[in-house]
Amino acid sequence: MNCPVRLIHAQQDEEVPYAIALRLLERCSTKDASIVLIKSSNHAMEGMREFATMRFLISDILDASRYNQYDLTSPGSG
Repeated sequence: MNCPVRLIHAQQDEEVPYAIALRLLERCSTKDASIVLIKSSNHAMEGMREFATMRFLISDILDASRYNQYDLTSPGSG
């Protein structure tokens, strides 16, 4: 699938290492893919800065897909 992809990850995440997000990014077939690493955040990512970043990325993904039609349904969902 060639749709826009945005990943966000906390560098201080004790549950899921941010290297996993980097590997996911490497495996994305789309050219429109990016990752945001938040250096001072942890797994919960519940601060105002994290929420602001998430809102920005949601807006960015909507803008990136505005002029394209992507089938964003999961495989096998019918």
